[in-house]
Amino acid sequence: VAITEYNAGMPGVEQVVGLIRSTPALSVSVVAAHSDTVDAIAQQLGGNANACPIANNEFDAVCIVHASIATVRPFKLQYGRPSP
Repeated sequence: VAITEYNAGMPGVEQVVGLIRSTPALSVSVVAAHSDTVDAIAQQLGGNANACPIANNEFDAVCIVHASIATVRPFKLQYGRPSP
């Protein structure tokens, strides 16, 4: 498992999307990102800009973006105790 850090913000988003796209076909990439960058990452992978909204005070949400050759499908999940 390789771990690569990236800077938050648009240059960082472009960097992480480039890293995801550079992986071999059928690879799985796990990205831990702040709610401010999740939508931008999903959008640059081909999804909807607001496909998986996570509020700044929402700490129990996970956004999974399943990207295939033809489509990008986001899934928003909840884990642990609900955020206040």
